[in-house]
Amino acid sequence: MKRFVHIGDYRGFIAAGIDQAKPVHVYRNLRRKCWSVRQDGVVKAHCEYIELYDCDLVVQPAGREKVIREKKKNVHAYIKGRLSIVQRAINFPDKLSYNPYECGSFIKNKSEESVKVNKAWRVSLTDKGASSLG
Repeated sequence: MKRFVHIGDYRGFIAAGIDQAKPVHVYRNLRRKCWSVRQDGVVKAHCEYIELYDCDLVVQPAGREKVIREKKKNVHAYIKGRLSIVQRAINFPDKLSYNPYECGSFIKNKSEESVKVNKAWRVSLTDKGASSLG
């Protein structure tokens, strides 16, 4: 059974079997209304909040094309990064979003302008969505 990790519980991620030396893939789980944390191809935890650093924002083109073609959701976009030791429930200044029907990459919204983005220094994933710093 996957472990549900509560806000601020860094040790909970380690107890769930996550190796802090390796990157994790985090995606929004639409059925459970939380974030799923995958490592080495296995979902190891679910959480309301997670903070990552040294992140790549990944959209798999074939998965996106399948969503558009079939109009059925599947996991094809995620944030790959390293688990931050500091787990705070904060929102960084730049809001991140992704919509497969609008664009083939994550978008960083800074006031009125939207910018495609595929890397971020830090990412905070909360119940309010994703945000980045740098």
